[in-house]
Amino acid sequence: MTPRSYLPIRVALVVAGVPPLLWGTVAMLDGPLLIAMTGWLSRASYTMTPELDYLRKPLGIYVAMFGALLLYAASDPLRHRAIVIWGALLFIVRGIQRLAITSELHQVFAIPVAVNLMHGTYVLVIGLVLLALRPRAAMAHGFPGMRNSAEGRRFALTPRSRKSLARR
Repeated sequence: MTPRSYLPIRVALVVAGVPPLLWGTVAMLDGPLLIAMTGWLSRASYTMTPELDYLRKPLGIYVAMFGALLLYAASDPLRHRAIVIWGALLFIVRGIQRLAITSELHQVFAIPVAVNLMHGTYVLVIGLVLLALRPRAAMAHGFPGMRNSAEGRRFALTPRSRKSLARR
């Protein structure tokens, strides 16, 4: 994979990573802003109880760090392909979960069904795009004879090593 061919996965990782980083940061730092942001994005209606106010802080750390990991993986998707794959799987499972609990979210938080379907589908699509664009294992480990690839260099067979293998 050349650096130019990384562009689609890098863009997808940035698109996937920025929202959780922002949401998680807001959740950690500012409860009233979180309520306003959540109400604006999902039209959710809820009251910030002391319990929710506490839970938003550690949850925000996890969400922000997930976004930061995705942005970190964008620096070298081939090297950090495990982050890409696990991030994709997390988005896929979360999208499926969000779609599966649409009626519960509507009853508990008054999130309109259409808005929830849109958000769940968006999360699911982001995960599927990341999975489809992920660097393949063969690229990460190199093919025999690949000398100038980013990671393949360490695993490539040189003419000298081929002779050594042929003698065995």
